[in-house]
Amino acid sequence: MNVLKFTWKSVSPLKVYMLGPLLMMAFYAIYGGYLKPYLLKMLIDTAATNTGEVAVTKLWQIAPYFIALLFLFEIACQLYDWCDMRFKPAISNRIAKMLVDHLLLHDYRFFQSQMTGNLTAKINDLVRYAPDIIKTIIDNYLTNILSILVAVVTLWHVNALFGIGVLIWTVVFLVISIGSITKFEYLANNRAEASARIIGTIIDIFSNVINVKLFARKAFELTRMDIFLKNYYVASIAQRWFLLKVYSAQGLSYAVYQTACIILLIKLFGEGKVTPGDFGLIIMTNLYVVDCIWDMSDKMRSFSEQWGAMDQAIKTLYSPIRINDAPNAPALIISKGAIEFDHVEFKYNGNNLLFNQTSIIIPAGQKVGLVGYSGSGKSTFVNLILRLFDVSAGKIMIDGQDIRDVTQTSLHSSIGTISQDPSLFHRSIMENIRYGKLNATDEEVIEAAKKIHAHDFIISLPDGYNALVGERGTKLSGGQRQRISIARAILKNAPVLILDEATSQLDTETERIIQEAFKEIMPGKTAMVIAHRLSTLLYMDRILVFDQGKIIQDGTHEQLITQEGLYKRLWTSQVCGFILQE
Repeated sequence: MNVLKFTWKSVSPLKVYMLGPLLMMAFYAIYGGYLKPYLLKMLIDTAATNTGEVAVTKLWQIAPYFIALLFLFEIACQLYDWCDMRFKPAISNRIAKMLVDHLLLHDYRFFQSQMTGNLTAKINDLVRYAPDIIKTIIDNYLTNILSILVAVVTLWHVNALFGIGVLIWTVVFLVISIGSITKFEYLANNRAEASARIIGTIIDIFSNVINVKLFARKAFELTRMDIFLKNYYVASIAQRWFLLKVYSAQGLSYAVYQTACIILLIKLFGEGKVTPGDFGLIIMTNLYVVDCIWDMSDKMRSFSEQWGAMDQAIKTLYSPIRINDAPNAPALIISKGAIEFDHVEFKYNGNNLLFNQTSIIIPAGQKVGLVGYSGSGKSTFVNLILRLFDVSAGKIMIDGQDIRDVTQTSLHSSIGTISQDPSLFHRSIMENIRYGKLNATDEEVIEAAKKIHAHDFIISLPDGYNALVGERGTKLSGGQRQRISIARAILKNAPVLILDEATSQLDTETERIIQEAFKEIMPGKTAMVIAHRLSTLLYMDRILVFDQGKIIQDGTHEQLITQEGLYKRLWTSQVCGFILQE
């Protein structure tokens, strides 16, 4: 994907709104390059070759054409404005939706490696600059190029020397401009990347403002930010210095052309080879051509910056999609919920082997606890089932269906997840719970909240279920956020359930109540529960013990506690039910 391809993809459904600007482009070129100078020539020649009533009569015959042309030009401008009024919001909306739709195709690892602020800045660049790029191409470049061609033909008909002169100067100017494009793009890309880095850094600081304050790192963050500000300053100066040299060369060519043009005009007028009207037509047309050329040059800086920003944004946002649905992939159909790892290998970041020929079967409806030190592979195990990462070899099947052969949407729709750090939208509590089942009634949402004992604290809030939770749920406590996320999963009622430290942020009494609620919702579901507090796994049908990406023990609590091994050591080393970290 490049800038031109992206721009065309964005504008193609809105071509009808391009009709006005394109018609305006053609009219403006003919109006400025021929009609307006020619009518001025007629007025001057009439006034110069006639006197008295004859001159007045002939001038009145010409004036209506001039006036009609002015009104026609105004009507064309209004048509253009009407189209532009509808075009810019439409294309901005289309681009925003198109980008979000595409970004959601990226795998989880993509978002782990990108700062949210940086992604937001790049989306903003495309939404802002794509309409401006299209407008500049049509209004400035295409319009002015066509205008110059019309002007060249007009001058040629008066005297070939003027046509040749303006053509030579235009070619020289364009050679200078085109020759600088590559360097323009390189410098603009550097500046755009430096600018995006600053925005991303600022958003990163304010997203973690509590850490900045509690660790007293204001000075550190400002010093760190100075590095990016200096990079932006250097990139901006380099770009502007290059532009200054280009503009100087273009200005010199303009001065040489205008000098030659004035000398030739005076000489031909003295020889009687041009009329006073021709004199006015040539001067006016030359000035018009100069305005067109300088208009293109003036827009080059902003155009190059916008082009560079878009190019950088497209390279990031349209980087290859690493996890794709198979062509014509069917939806996952879960009849029982059996999960099988068949000789699975997984290399994190392509080289760190975490699972090696792992094979295991989790029968339908079984409740499985996952235990191990941090980094042992528990979360990766469930993330592979969710296909947040793709296996390097082997396959993972649900009810005999390879999860790589079915749509990701159907896979994720079939699995309910509750993570240790619940993520809530900056929306109402009602909307956050209903996210598990979009067509759920208010009564169903309230019932889900009651099952995990969240109803009482929700109705105690000033706005109850309509209360906004803040960005990522920051207006709620950790335990309250967790209960909202659990209610959301309960409402989803998926046949497979994954709990990743789901009760870690709850107090002991609330945890006991939630555990009882889980016992009610788990029957009939295949469930995997990650926990450091081993007491929460006592009622699991089976416990898998992980160590460095390997499943080293497999059995019930009663079986594993009698065996010498990691599980027994973890159990005996608990303090208040938590695993001590080595």
